[in-house]
Amino acid sequence: MRKHQNAGEVPSALQSMVAQVGRDGQPAQSYYRPSHDDAYASASASKMAHASASSSSPPRPHSHPPSYPHSRDDDSPTHSNPDNVRKKRGLGVVCGCFRAQDAIPTQPLKPTLPEAAPPSPKAKSYLGPQRGRDVGKKTLVLDLDETLVHSSFKPVANAAFIIPVEIEGNVHDIYVLKRPGVDEFLAYVARFYEVVIFTASLSKYADPLLDQLDTKRLCTWRLFREACTLRNGSYVKDLSKMGRDLATLIIIDNSPLAYSLQPDNAIPIKSWFDDDNDRELFDLMPILEALAMVEESIPTVLKQALSTVEGEEADMAMNEASHNHRR
Repeated sequence: MRKHQNAGEVPSALQSMVAQVGRDGQPAQSYYRPSHDDAYASASASKMAHASASSSSPPRPHSHPPSYPHSRDDDSPTHSNPDNVRKKRGLGVVCGCFRAQDAIPTQPLKPTLPEAAPPSPKAKSYLGPQRGRDVGKKTLVLDLDETLVHSSFKPVANAAFIIPVEIEGNVHDIYVLKRPGVDEFLAYVARFYEVVIFTASLSKYADPLLDQLDTKRLCTWRLFREACTLRNGSYVKDLSKMGRDLATLIIIDNSPLAYSLQPDNAIPIKSWFDDDNDRELFDLMPILEALAMVEESIPTVLKQALSTVEGEEADMAMNEASHNHRR
């Protein structure tokens, strides 16, 4: 008989299911700790990749990480990292230029893909062929925890939904908060992209969460921890294994570790915990629409965004030095 567990001491096996980042931007300790539930995650990556949002698999148990001391959201390395800050600033400038040049209308057009060779078929890809509504679109990879949602072991009055998670014979309630604008964001980007949720959490936790978050099945694919690459004790999302041309692929993740193998494909986002005034997802919508239409490769455009701001900073420094010299 399963026993419903009240909030209290959380089993380490439960914590280890979720790949969460603390308010300091560092992965929770449980993120690295091996547990018997990792055996659950060792099922074939390709099999789990095909557990897409269109599947009707029954919800499975879920878990959530420890609480963290209060601190300012903008203290996370994602935003204190100068390159990440510059890239986001530059994206607004560069994509604004593309919008002006191409006169992108408010109605969605068919996204433009750069001409490039198809991915090498050496190893089995995590994703299958693009499906009907996604054919010809670029691919947008979205992280889950602290990017789209934040979960808590402790009761939260304004939780969007509660997920019961069974572990070691006990059922634990997990309280899930949705980032402001997440529903609008998913509906918007699905018009322009093939959307993939890629989380370093176990499917046992993430699948039932996504069943409630993505009720309209806007996200075509779901990838879980078993699709990650373990490097130096952390789970990395190797985009080269997805079966998509990297020239047409974007990842949005609050953890730079996650996209460390392909940083030129990444748009950083601030870790989110509970700020009701957060506007990150809303701010990304026009940028992603513009990127869907550009003919240049995604890494080229994102590098240009970074160099644009670096150039502006260099000009400002030179002007300031010249001004001080004249004084």
